[in-house]
Amino acid sequence: MKQEPAVLNVNLDEYPDYACPKCGCTVWETITVLKKIPGLIVGRPGDIMIDITYFRCEKCKERINLIQGRATNVQGRPDIRGQARRNQG
Repeated sequence: MKQEPAVLNVNLDEYPDYACPKCGCTVWETITVLKKIPGLIVGRPGDIMIDITYFRCEKCKERINLIQGRATNVQGRPDIRGQARRNQG
């Protein structure tokens, strides 16, 4: 038996927009970063390319990696500037 997907019955206007923890802007761009992984690391004869999607603040360019669930600084290193940022979800 095939199960129907759950339908969320929420009014999104009741919830605040996620603001950039650095500048407070609520407008985000979607960007993609490509990583080249050596074949030796992944056990393949050749290198592979993977893509990682980030959301980047339109104003200050702070980016958030939603896959790993953590904010990253502009250079892509983990953001360790505060526990509150990690707890925002």
